[in-house]
Amino acid sequence: MKGIQCLKEAGEICFKNMIERKLYSFVLLLGCILFSVAFIMDLIVYPGFIRNLLYIRIFVILSFILAIYLFYILPKKYHLFVMQSAIFIAAASITGMCYITGEGFASPYYAGIFSIIMSSSVFITLNIKRYAIYISILMAQHFIWLMFLPYTLRDIIINIVFLIAVIALGLLIHYLIWKMINEIKKLKGLLPICSKCKNIRDDDGYWKEIESYISTRTNAEFTHGICPKCAKELYGFDPLAMSNRLNAYPHRRDNIFG
Repeated sequence: MKGIQCLKEAGEICFKNMIERKLYSFVLLLGCILFSVAFIMDLIVYPGFIRNLLYIRIFVILSFILAIYLFYILPKKYHLFVMQSAIFIAAASITGMCYITGEGFASPYYAGIFSIIMSSSVFITLNIKRYAIYISILMAQHFIWLMFLPYTLRDIIINIVFLIAVIALGLLIHYLIWKMINEIKKLKGLLPICSKCKNIRDDDGYWKEIESYISTRTNAEFTHGICPKCAKELYGFDPLAMSNRLNAYPHRRDNIFG
């Protein structure tokens, strides 16, 4: 039985890894398509910077393709880092486009930051503190680059307000998704349980009653009854049989145990 359980656990892990790998790959493939289609805007809005903008888009697309390839050859523990790196490259490339065109904070490419933050909030599975640090790094590189270009106070105020709103939305979405994932994981996996008293060992090594263990990890509430086997051992009768006799002889309750 233990071997079957181990095989089942291994199968679940492999299936989960496959789903995660395919999801990450799909997102980056979609990113390749969007970066390619957006080249039309380069042709219309910035015809004088076509070559440099094209180089940046090709670099991002090749980076995404490399990341997709790495998902299939690297162990699962590296997948999140690869995804983070791919999103960082996309964010830095958008910043580079704003810098190359010379418009900085006034560039329409700035809208791409919204897509980056929303994508990272959904697909980067970090706790809220680490995710906030990650977003701060993305935004820091953006501001450091563009501060070297001429800018007006109006442009920078508009962009700061826009980014604060987008980051707040991204943090909220990320928190809700992270909370949901943790709820799903709470009772997943193997639980060390005592073969005699049925207490469960928690992550800190303490043994807890099963009611206490489950109540602290879920919203479940317990109501207590007694099973027929235990009732017979403790009180000498089967409650199911008693109930049947009560229904069969409603007027002979005084002799029901006779």
